[in-house]
Amino acid sequence: QLLMEAHVGPDFRIGGETYGAKDLLLLLTSAENAGLRLFHSDPNWRWGPTCCVTFSLVQGRAVQEQARVVSRTRSQVPELQVPHMFSCSPQGGFEPGWTDFRTLLASRSQILGGVGINREADSALDEQLRNMSFDLLEPFLDTQKEEGINIFSAFGAFRAYLSNTKSNVEAEAYMRQVLQGWGYPGSFCLPGIIAALLIAFRSTGNRKLLRLSWLLLGELQDMDLLSMSGWPLSTWDLICHGALNEPSEEHEQSLAEALSGSQDPEALAALSRLPKVVGRCGPPSDPPTLYSDFLWKGGCQASQLAFAHAPKTLSVAVVGHHATLSLELYNSLLHAVTVHGSKQPHLQCHFFGQFYPEQPPLASEPRLKAVYQQWFAKWAEGPEAFGLAADALAGEVLGVMEGLAMSDLRLGSAKVVLCHYPASLCMLLRDAMPTAPMIHLYDSQAFRASPRPWLQWSVRGQLKRLALHSSLDVVFTTSPSVSAQIEYISGIRLPAVSPLALYFDAPYVPRGPKDGCHVMLFRTHSFWQTSPGATLLLFVKHFLEANENKGIPLQLVPLPDHRVEAKDFTSSDAVVFVPEDLVKMSFWELYYAAVPLFVPSRNYASMILPHLDGQGRGFGALNGARGGEGMLPHFFDPQSKLPYWRHREQQEQKEEDLDWLPPFDIRALHDGHRKAHQWSALADFWNFPAVQHFDSASDLIRAIWAADLDEVSFAMSRHHAQNLRSASANFYACALQQLLRHNE
Repeated sequence: QLLMEAHVGPDFRIGGETYGAKDLLLLLTSAENAGLRLFHSDPNWRWGPTCCVTFSLVQGRAVQEQARVVSRTRSQVPELQVPHMFSCSPQGGFEPGWTDFRTLLASRSQILGGVGINREADSALDEQLRNMSFDLLEPFLDTQKEEGINIFSAFGAFRAYLSNTKSNVEAEAYMRQVLQGWGYPGSFCLPGIIAALLIAFRSTGNRKLLRLSWLLLGELQDMDLLSMSGWPLSTWDLICHGALNEPSEEHEQSLAEALSGSQDPEALAALSRLPKVVGRCGPPSDPPTLYSDFLWKGGCQASQLAFAHAPKTLSVAVVGHHATLSLELYNSLLHAVTVHGSKQPHLQCHFFGQFYPEQPPLASEPRLKAVYQQWFAKWAEGPEAFGLAADALAGEVLGVMEGLAMSDLRLGSAKVVLCHYPASLCMLLRDAMPTAPMIHLYDSQAFRASPRPWLQWSVRGQLKRLALHSSLDVVFTTSPSVSAQIEYISGIRLPAVSPLALYFDAPYVPRGPKDGCHVMLFRTHSFWQTSPGATLLLFVKHFLEANENKGIPLQLVPLPDHRVEAKDFTSSDAVVFVPEDLVKMSFWELYYAAVPLFVPSRNYASMILPHLDGQGRGFGALNGARGGEGMLPHFFDPQSKLPYWRHREQQEQKEEDLDWLPPFDIRALHDGHRKAHQWSALADFWNFPAVQHFDSASDLIRAIWAADLDEVSFAMSRHHAQNLRSASANFYACALQQLLRHNE
């Protein structure tokens, strides 16, 4: 391994000669020609890549194809044994009838497909399968209602089994003891009962059976217990048949009777207030536009000339709400200047805005910070209060911005202004500084903190002027998913440039196999403390215990609740990253650090996202009639909803029949699973090479056991160095060329 530190730029002289980016590139090219490969680079946090850049090169590694999945095939890892409580095997104390039913169902699994009720198919259902379904269901639906014990009671016992700290065998024995103490018939097989309810619905058309299956799964539906249980069905089978459709009054009454002994008042109350959703079979088609179509592919002639007439010191002002985005903009601009400039100007950067306290501390201007805080405080009061106060708030923001631009030359005389989230405040900054060259970065739900009365003006007026008709403005996004959402509501396609996260100074330092594989459970808005996160951990626990001798021991370590340093993110062998949104700066940080990332697959993520709530609401409340605001997936915030811009041209089509599903309101009852699945196709989590994906708790274990973590890390580092950096540097160089020429 070769470790070297490079100093380039006009301030560093050797024998009267100065060395620049071209000389550095020549040095690195010579090293690669000698068989070395660039593994990692760390720019100085304070002075940037024009000083003290450390390069790590390794020898003897083959160049990996970027699109190659760098892991052994999971077929080389033994199939995991499914815990008895999930598979309902006789070894777990279940009657052999459940195994017979599962075997028969597997041979007839095609009957679970299709949309709605197909009478011809229903009449052709296998008689034995139908009779077995009714026989298995009858005792559970009719037993001991007068004592308040029914199918939901047994589900409560199953949930207690999941969270039991005892071994699988002890927990199974405990559940049998509880059910026998109630005098409950047989044994409670959750996937088997769900399958029997679905077969019975297909046979009779009685929607109360379908609704019962959905309510019975409750919060476990987001973990897709069905698909990992060994039974031939999944949550998509319920969505396929329209399990979320509003039942008729007659079915609602009969279902209420069936649930009369329920101990879950939220589930009962939810029945009368569920809106109608169109049932679809399986995940939707992928978006009509490809991920790559949104990536910036432009260029500019002789981009080095962008800095030929630039002043020796280029003053830059960064304005925005997020400290990480402010650092991202500055460091990416600095990277472009270093790579493309033969005579690099020295960047003098000043930060303005209001920053989250848990983010890296940056010096921010107190007046602008105060007015930003006031803006977001009113936004937190709700859309109605925020809309009523919008004009008055805007006047105060404009006044502070204009006064600050006149009194503080660091802002008012900046050669380039970098502005980011939220979009509406950047548009106000443009009004306050009408002649300043400005680069706008849109991230996540760009218009989330925009007052409702302003949305049309912001999205279809001001944005069009800035993005299409102004030589003073360059507007782009962090991800194709953001670009596509903006295009959905505005008809304007903005280029996407992936963040580099060069400010994240923490290289990957794996612990090695000495104590097993150390896996960090990355905290994304406290996912692991939510019910879905806790349930996923419980599933992993039960599968690991049932398969303890089939792979290297796994140590699953939650990220601490207290403030942590960057190195705490990168000191594990791998990270399980469960995003609660489609855009996360922490993902790009970990990718830059080359930490092997294990992310739920699109199918699995679409089960999780519709059930992540930011207000502590339970399953029943999330399935209620309230709006979808307050959900953790901010990308889908309905407060910023506007109709599809082309919908007016296609009035004969219903919105749900268009190629795009509306990217708003992620709740399950508003087609949230299908929205999440379609829009996730445009997120970096599922498009960057070398990111490892898993379909369930059991598949996560197999994915970690199968992965060559060194090769995964190496492939991530190469993609960042060879693809992401060059695209980002070219974009910023072209943007600066456009803006600096305007200043000439």
